Amino acid sequence: MSAVKVLLAGDCLGGFNVLFKKVAAVNSKNGPFDLLLCVGQFFEPGGDGGDIPEQLRPYVDGSAQLPVKTYFLGGYGKGSAATLAALKAAPAGSRSLQYLGRHYNQSDVAKLRHQLMVLPGEVDMLLTCEWPAGVLQQLPAGSAAPEGFQPAYASNVAADVALTARPRYHIAGGQALFYARQPYSNPDLGAGPRATRFVGLGSVTGKTAYPAATPGDAPPAAAAAAGSGIGRAGIGSGGQQQQQQGVVGPGGPAGKAAAGKAAGNAAAQKFLHALGLPPASTLSTDVLAALPDGCGASPYQAPGQGSKKRPAEEEGAAIAGSGLPDHCTWRWMPPKRMRGGVPQGATPFQPWGRPGVLKDSARSVFVRNLPFESTYEDLSTFFSQAGEVEDIRRGAQPDTGRANPWCHVQFTEIGAVPAACALNGSLLMGRPVTIATSTPLTKAEGQAPQFERMYAADAADNREGRQQGQQQQRRGERRGQQQQRHGQRQQQPLPEPGKPVEGCWFCLSSDQVDVNLVASVGEEVYLALDKGPISPQHCLVIPIEHYPSWAALPAAAAAEAGRYLSALRTAAAAAGQQLVGFERHLKLRSKGGNHCHLNTIGISRAAAETAAEVFTQLASEAGLTLAAVPAMDGQMDMAALRELVGDAEYFLGLLPDGSGLAAPLVPGQRAPMQLGRQILAQLAGVPERADWKECTAASEAEAEAAEAFRQYFKLYDPAQAAAEEEPAAVAAGEAPAAADDVAAAAATEEPAQAAAQE
Repeated sequence: MSAVKVLLAGDCLGGFNVLFKKVAAVNSKNGPFDLLLCVGQFFEPGGDGGDIPEQLRPYVDGSAQLPVKTYFLGGYGKGSAATLAALKAAPAGSRSLQYLGRHYNQSDVAKLRHQLMVLPGEVDMLLTCEWPAGVLQQLPAGSAAPEGFQPAYASNVAADVALTARPRYHIAGGQALFYARQPYSNPDLGAGPRATRFVGLGSVTGKTAYPAATPGDAPPAAAAAAGSGIGRAGIGSGGQQQQQQGVVGPGGPAGKAAAGKAAGNAAAQKFLHALGLPPASTLSTDVLAALPDGCGASPYQAPGQGSKKRPAEEEGAAIAGSGLPDHCTWRWMPPKRMRGGVPQGATPFQPWGRPGVLKDSARSVFVRNLPFESTYEDLSTFFSQAGEVEDIRRGAQPDTGRANPWCHVQFTEIGAVPAACALNGSLLMGRPVTIATSTPLTKAEGQAPQFERMYAADAADNREGRQQGQQQQRRGERRGQQQQRHGQRQQQPLPEPGKPVEGCWFCLSSDQVDVNLVASVGEEVYLALDKGPISPQHCLVIPIEHYPSWAALPAAAAAEAGRYLSALRTAAAAAGQQLVGFERHLKLRSKGGNHCHLNTIGISRAAAETAAEVFTQLASEAGLTLAAVPAMDGQMDMAALRELVGDAEYFLGLLPDGSGLAAPLVPGQRAPMQLGRQILAQLAGVPERADWKECTAASEAEAEAAEAFRQYFKLYDPAQAAAEEEPAAVAAGEAPAAADDVAAAAATEEPAQAAAQE
């Protein structure tokens, strides 16, 4: 991703025309810039009452647009209440002027710092309306504090947030001074050090909202403050701000610089700064850890600690009010997954599991979303509140050697299982863990490989359906009252969607899931290589929880399934192919009911052009009439699919453009077992591979094929992208979500050539 070009402005203090004129000139000469971020007080000092300032009115009512999309923090001062109310009432995105935050209190600050502790990535830019207290400590010899700096108006809150966030840039207003501090190094908490560059900006008018302070003065109590919000793109908190304060005139520290100049900032106190900001999510760990020349010690550490590495546990304990345990430090661990196997010299994770302990699923729970660095002792301590832990089984990821993000915890007593499940959603080292009962296996099914059992059971069920012939079925009858024509046996109700089911070989919570075929595991969905693949890239998209069909997926699972399909399409496109797939949904009575799985493969572009025709023709020969299911934003329209198939069984084909072809099955009608594979095999040019039993291989060959698929898919894997994700914050033309007097936006280094100075 190319750099985001950002303009940064100090306190405007009501000098709107001066600011916007300067921005227009800089944008015309050196732009276009993506956005303007204004720190410090935006409105003229005074009470919040009064009308919308005349210089702002055209941009507030939408009759005019600013040259650069503008976002401001300090929403207090003359006319601020009316302005903020009008902007809030305007349609979203319709104005070129936007307010970032809201009022906050101390609990909001604590919540912000908690969020920063568990944020799995980098904070690229921290914006505050005040300078952080102590920022001028630890300066190199010969460096002096800028003339006119008023320490009484520096903020301890801003300093605390800066210490927690470790931003790449910290931009502040409030002092009416331009000052670029020597970069300082934050402690190495496990992912390498991080450098922060602090920049204080002058005010547009050359004045300051604060009265001159004498030594020993304390900051004035805040009547109100522009506040705190927390979001992925922007993270905010704030410091105290005076709402009814006089403006320092020519006699004040900042006013001396502007004496005789009614408009503008004539004393070289730069109020506009330009940066080219490549998001940190696009940079490698090595680049993020590199320290610039002249980088000094952190100003927020005691002398002598600047180069001393503090253990992550100490850092966690140092952040008061976060509510996190001392060991909650995973937010600072390297977010990047190693690619290409276990790194040279690294020690791969050694799987857990006590030898001699007999697995008992009835006394076990399945746990997901584990911190990678969590230890056996961490989990044992956490689950001891439910009962005595007998064993914990956790494996390693074959491509990275890192610990799996899931495990099985087995207790000595079965009564501990409900208590453990009651902990679902609790924080473990700062991460909410998902806990469910472990799916037990029936004794008869315990030996056969997972996918082989599934296909064999499907085939048996299909044969049973053909033998039974046409069933008597009426819509609206209560489930469990239906009678089959042959055998007259009463059907059992289907399991509740989303609950683990005994005997299901797609529920990932099963102790005997064939993990050799699993290629990727997300939050809601996982990817597995097909047992009898038509092609080397033939895989199954499967919800982790037990949902019977694609149409029955809840919103979160459907969204993540869509991300996996998008990733598979991208991988196929990189290989010169396009993606097709199918789902065959039958209300199976064996194995606890059907567990949704969507088959996908890549085919040639020429074959992709005939995909709809082949699906329609072969389905018609099987007695099915397919209807179109449109695509929405590149993914199948789930609402349209549900409207078409209702609660019926169905056959679904996935086309290269993301749309589908589906046919609901009438009572007693069955889609041929091999129909979907027959269609995909023909499109792939290997019709002889329509029968999965002709495509099976030895376990060693399966493991090699699965590893080859992981290598093929790893560059596009959504689960890997999520592990690497770092907040990108300031997308062009968009505001960082929910920020305020202290806000974090994503963007990094590289000053742009255009640095504007008044």
